[in-house]
Amino acid sequence: MKKRIYLLPCALAGMMLAFAVLLICQALFASELLPFVAHGGLYNRIFNSILGVPHHYFIMLFGAVASIITAFLRREKYGLNVLQTAIFSIVFPFWAWGGTKFLFGFEKVIVQKSFSAFNPSGQSLYGGIVFAAIYVVIMSLCLKKKKAMLFDFVAPLGMIVVTGARLGCFFSHCCGAPLRYVGEKAFYLPVQLFEVVLDLLLLAFLLYVEKNKLTWGEKGNKKSAWNGNQALIVMVCYGMYRFILEFFRDNPRFWLNMSLPQYYSLICIAIGVWGLFCRREQYLLALERSQRHAHNRRRR
Repeated sequence: MKKRIYLLPCALAGMMLAFAVLLICQALFASELLPFVAHGGLYNRIFNSILGVPHHYFIMLFGAVASIITAFLRREKYGLNVLQTAIFSIVFPFWAWGGTKFLFGFEKVIVQKSFSAFNPSGQSLYGGIVFAAIYVVIMSLCLKKKKAMLFDFVAPLGMIVVTGARLGCFFSHCCGAPLRYVGEKAFYLPVQLFEVVLDLLLLAFLLYVEKNKLTWGEKGNKKSAWNGNQALIVMVCYGMYRFILEFFRDNPRFWLNMSLPQYYSLICIAIGVWGLFCRREQYLLALERSQRHAHNRRRR
């Protein structure tokens, strides 16, 4: 399973998609709802907590544990010892969580145009992405590792944390879509679950790329262009589908009828695309120098 770990998020994505479809069908077509389905297809919180922990935080904690396990399964590929992996992976999800809190509070300031409105009671996942980038830079200095390598290492971990956070949103009935009607039937589009599905598929792609060492050019070339690119891939892909899903969420709208996360998404996409082009140019230059060096050696 370790060799094909990318199949696990694919299977989970299929389950989440089937669950989302079930909730929609229950809301629109069922005369009698299943015990775990509430009005409009919402999740029916039969229990107030799981093992004494509120649903949202339990799922987030589960995601943090999953990211730590994934880090240890991948550590040898990145030359990290047990202590380095523990320090890096255990702190990371809580640091990213702090970033989501900080940005959410800052968004309150933007909306209400008052610093006294700062309120970190919710989460804004893009804050976690910003804090994750800062964390990688700090850890690269502490561990004396290349930033590109650590960005590759942290990209799948970040997607696991994001997936857990968004799934927690679903169970706590937040960050969702407004109530809609089809005829006389009311339903809530489970936009959180759709994002979870896409998060898991992106995670699977990152793990597949890592396992197969894909490159821009020849597959066997040691100068893999994907080195340092996984975080950029996350920025482009996550930014694209998050931008689209925001149209279905019930968020405040600003200029051009877009929400704040949509502006973050556009910035994220722009940085990711620019970074990928830069990395490709670096790869092609390195490949050209390598070929020139090999040609000169043969001539001697």
